Amino acid sequence: MPSFRYRAVSAGGETVEGSMEAADRSIVVEKLRGQGHFPLKVEEGSASGQSILHRDLFGTSRIALRDITVATRELSTLLKAGLPLDRALRVLIDVADVTAVREIQSRILERVQGGASLADAIEEEGRAFPSFYAGMVRAGEAGGSLHDVLVRLADFMERIQALRESVRSALIYPAILMTMAVLTVIVMFGLVLPQFRPLFEDMGDALPLLTRIFLVVGDAVQAWWWAGALVIALAVLLFRRALKDPAFRLRWDIWKLGIPLAGDLLRKIETARFAHTMAMLLHGGQPLLEALAIVRDVVGNSALRQALSGITERLRQGQGLAAPLAECGLFPSLAVHLVRVGEESGQLEAMLEQIAITYDREVQEATKRLMALLVPLLTVGLGVVIAIIIASVLGAFLSVNEIV
Repeated sequence: MPSFRYRAVSAGGETVEGSMEAADRSIVVEKLRGQGHFPLKVEEGSASGQSILHRDLFGTSRIALRDITVATRELSTLLKAGLPLDRALRVLIDVADVTAVREIQSRILERVQGGASLADAIEEEGRAFPSFYAGMVRAGEAGGSLHDVLVRLADFMERIQALRESVRSALIYPAILMTMAVLTVIVMFGLVLPQFRPLFEDMGDALPLLTRIFLVVGDAVQAWWWAGALVIALAVLLFRRALKDPAFRLRWDIWKLGIPLAGDLLRKIETARFAHTMAMLLHGGQPLLEALAIVRDVVGNSALRQALSGITERLRQGQGLAAPLAECGLFPSLAVHLVRVGEESGQLEAMLEQIAITYDREVQEATKRLMALLVPLLTVGLGVVIAIIIASVLGAFLSVNEIV
């Protein structure tokens, strides 16, 4: 009998993890529900180091987030048009362009036709969907508002995708510029400078010190470029492996939050994710403790995730959300203030939505400011390096003329 590892939230909001033997995944899910737990993750075999929700929503998954979003939007449209659920799923299967999406939708249809609810059928797919997805669908089915819930899910995932794409798009040009700068320096040292060595061979110590240093570096690049590439590849591999260690990952994430400008941008990105997801879950009827436990997996920074774990404990003791958010010192003060206003006025969900909108805009503005600083710095830095190399060559020629 296969063994399944699970993560769930108890009725008191506590995260529960463990393993269970069962014939299939659905039995594990039903047993957890029977114990009063809300399943977050159930998967066969050993657990991975990264949460499924974060991997699916903000990292690599079997289905791209945009494909899930499109399918969700299309299903809501078909249901609004009056189609029965099974027929709407058949239409989605017929129009699906991605093979993985079509296969998953086919399995969901089979389960629905076999008497399962849509939420249960989705839960059977495990890591293909974000862990909050099935819970929201179940709330929609129970309340007779499945179409409205699907629309809200699609809107939420579109906002998350837009947030991610806005940052990625802004980073494309600096990344290209940085790559070109590195390649230019390598070409200058490895190909251009060694061409001048025959002209300067007889000068010895008469060459300027900078020229001699650059010629040695050029020779080293020509002879040992493969060793340099190997060292870089090994360093990247070791770094990625080190990130799997929770203690190292925590130190790394804390350091990232302290980087000038970039750290502030990361805080705003995580705050927007936090607010978007909390607002959606609260709107879907999730209790605050369960919603916070789910949101903890959405946050990509382990330092913030650790802080949210502490906040969950404070909530379990009967405290509000704003005070522990402020005390952890990792969330922007404006966001904390709006959460406090939402708690005092009984409009926490509305305030979280306002926080999400505010920090979506803040992320775009902070990204523009960062790029406005980074691009000129990279351009000037590349120009300075090339100018120094050219100056070293010209200095060598001037030394030759003086000797002659």
